[in-house]
Amino acid sequence: MASIIEMPELVLDQIIEFLDFKSVLTLRQVCRDFRNFIDDLKVSKLPDSRFTEIGMKVDKDICLRIEDQDRHQYKFIYSEIENSRSFNGKTTTLGNWNIVDVAVRDLELVLKFQKSTLSWSNFDLEDCPLSKESPFKKLNRTIKTKNLVIISDSQSGFMSILPFFDSKTLEDIYLNPTNEEMQIGIDEIVKTEQWRNAKKIHCNFHALNVKVEDICHLPRVIVRTESISARDLDFLKKIFITSSKLKYCDLRMRNFEEKEELCNLWGPAFISGSSSYCLTLRQVCRDFRNFIDDLKDSKLPDAKFSKIEIELKEDGEKIIFEFVGPDDSLYRLKYAEAGNRRKFNGKGKMVMNADIIDVAIQDVELILRFQKSPLKRLYCDSNAYIHIDPSIHCLPIKLNDMFKMLNRKIKTRELSIVITNFQSEVTIILPIADLETLECIDVYSYYNDTGIEIDDIVKTEQWKKVKEMNFKVPALNLKVEDICHFSRFNIKVNTISAKDLDCLKKTITSGSSNVEFSCLKVINFDENEEILNLWGPAYLSESSSQWYFRSKDSGEDILVVNYQQDRDKIHFDVFELEDVPNGAIVQEYNEN
Repeated sequence: MASIIEMPELVLDQIIEFLDFKSVLTLRQVCRDFRNFIDDLKVSKLPDSRFTEIGMKVDKDICLRIEDQDRHQYKFIYSEIENSRSFNGKTTTLGNWNIVDVAVRDLELVLKFQKSTLSWSNFDLEDCPLSKESPFKKLNRTIKTKNLVIISDSQSGFMSILPFFDSKTLEDIYLNPTNEEMQIGIDEIVKTEQWRNAKKIHCNFHALNVKVEDICHLPRVIVRTESISARDLDFLKKIFITSSKLKYCDLRMRNFEEKEELCNLWGPAFISGSSSYCLTLRQVCRDFRNFIDDLKDSKLPDAKFSKIEIELKEDGEKIIFEFVGPDDSLYRLKYAEAGNRRKFNGKGKMVMNADIIDVAIQDVELILRFQKSPLKRLYCDSNAYIHIDPSIHCLPIKLNDMFKMLNRKIKTRELSIVITNFQSEVTIILPIADLETLECIDVYSYYNDTGIEIDDIVKTEQWKKVKEMNFKVPALNLKVEDICHFSRFNIKVNTISAKDLDCLKKTITSGSSNVEFSCLKVINFDENEEILNLWGPAYLSESSSQWYFRSKDSGEDILVVNYQQDRDKIHFDVFELEDVPNGAIVQEYNEN
C-alpha cells in the first residue's frame, strides 16, 4: 500500500484544501518530503490562517507575535545569547542558524498563509538588521492590513517595510521614531502608493522639508515638523474649503514665527477657552494658578480625552502617563527618579526635592479635573512590577487613595489591566472605575502562565456589574456562579469540571443568565468521559466537538457548546435553529 506522500499531487492538493492552518503546519513537520511539497504549493492552494494581528519587536531578543480572531496569541522568541527559538514554551536550539534569518523565515512562512486582511501589523525594528534587507521581497505579493505601525530611526528603515503592504487595504499608517526628538526626511516615503492612498497618517517624528502638497490629499493627517509658513497654512485652508476629502490636519510645530503674517491673511483670531489654554494660563503666575485651582470643576472646560494610559517601567523612566485627545493628539508625561525629572512631550524639568510619585499623582489629579466626558479606554500596565524599584510600587495605591479622597470615580467604557503575579494589582485598580460607565474589563499578563487567585477580585462591584470580561491570566478557583452574569466573557482557567460546565449550560438555557457569547480557555480538561455522560455524543466537526441545546422559552434560539480540542477552548454561543448543521442533534430543554 502506498504511503500518503506517494499519492498523486492532485490527491494531496485536495487533502490540503480540507485542512486548517495549524493542521498544515503540523503536517509540514512530519518529514522533509511533506515540508518541500507544502512549501512548493501555490499560495492559492494553502488555507487562510485568518490572523488579525502580526507584530515583530527587537530588544535584547527578537519577538514575533501573532494573534488570531479569538485573541489567541502565538509568540516566537529568538534569543541571540542562547541561539535558540522558543514557541509557546518549547525551546529549540538553532545550531549554526542566525536568529535573524530564522525569524525572517518564520515570518515569511506565516505571511504565506495569510490571505484575509489583517487588522494590525506592528514592526519595531529599532536594533534589527531587517531594515537593510526587507523580509517581504521574497513573497512576490503585498500584505493586506488595515493598520500599519512602524518604529524606525531612519527613512530607509520605514521604506524597508512600507512598500510591501497592499495600498488598497491599508487605511491608517503610524510612523514612530525610536526617539521623540528625531528629525527624519520623508521625500521617499511620500512617493509611495501607501502614503498616497492612506486614509490617515500619523507621523510622530519631526519630518524634514514637509510640503503641503504631499499631505493635502489625505483625509486625516498628523505630522510633526520644525515650522511652516503662513502661505502654506493659507493653502491648506483653501484645500479644506474646496475639497471634500481633507477632513482633519494636525501640524505639530516646534516653532512658528509667522503669526503676524497669518493675522494679515486671516484677520484676528478667536481665543478658545479649551483645557489646554487653561493649563497654559495657569502657568503665567501664582495668582492665575490659585484662581484656576480654586474653581469648581463645573466651570472648567472638558479635556475630552479618549484614552489614558498608565505604565510602570523598569528602565530609567519609571512612570509614563499618556493622554489621547479626541483628535488623536497625544500628551505624554514621563517621570524618572534619576535626577528627579519630569518630561512633558519630550521637554524635561527637575522637580527639586519633591517625591516623584507625589508629583505624578498631583499631575493626574489636575488633568482629571478637566476630564468630564467618558474615556473609551483606561490602560494600566504594571507588567514591570516585579523588576522595578520598590519605591514605585506605591503608585497604584496612591492613585486609589487619590480617588477616595476626591470621592469620585473615573468614567471609562473599557478598563485594561496588565499584571505580573498578584491579585492585588487588579483589586487596587478596579474600584477607581465608575460602575455606570464601565462596559468591559481586560486583565492579562505577558509572562504569568501559572495564574492568580480571584477570590477578592470577584467581590468587587466592578466585577459584579460589568457586561464583558476578558481574563487572560489563569483564574484560580473560579466558580461558575461568579461568571454567569456576564453578557460576554473570555476567561482562562487551568481546569474546569464537567459538572461546572453543565451548571453553566443549565444557567444559560434556563434564562437565568444574560450570556450572549463566552469562551473558556481550559489549559487541562480531563473530564471528556464525564461530559459525554452528561450531554451525550457530540457532533464532530474537524477538531471540535459540538453540542446543541434548546433554551427555555427561546423560540428558535439554540445554545451551542463548542469544544475545540486543538485550541483548548470551550465556546458557549447562541445560534438560530436554521444555522444548526445537518446531522447535529438539538437536545430539548430539560428543567432537571
